[in-house]
Amino acid sequence: GVSRFIINRIDEDRAYLQAGVIYFDDEAEEISEEARMLISDGIELLNQLDVMTGKKRDYKSLVKLDHKTISFVITSIEGFTLGEKQRFLEMTSTNIRITESVESLKQIVQKEKVLQEIKNIIGGNGNLRRGITDGLSE
Repeated sequence: GVSRFIINRIDEDRAYLQAGVIYFDDEAEEISEEARMLISDGIELLNQLDVMTGKKRDYKSLVKLDHKTISFVITSIEGFTLGEKQRFLEMTSTNIRITESVESLKQIVQKEKVLQEIKNIIGGNGNLRRGITDGLSE
């Protein structure tokens, strides 16, 4: 979908479901200086996450997008729960969405770093690597 909406009534009188909706968009607001800086941080965090997970993304195109669109790109990644994604969709302030999504993205990147470290410790076959177990037999 392109437009966000709220269902304001449901019509169940027919054989198929119909609903009345109210479309909404972000409030008209000036992008704050903090949000501009956070966008750069968010793109860098996305890059870090993509390197760790092997995801490919066109960063040249990404940096050309407007702030509102970038805020939705950040919130669309797999690290966010469905509830978090829904909450970001319902926000009508680009500044707040940028601030909260980049702060959450920092935590997602940190979790992924820990997961990568665990994978490195365990190795590919589930056995502890030799360097870790060398001191255990003494």
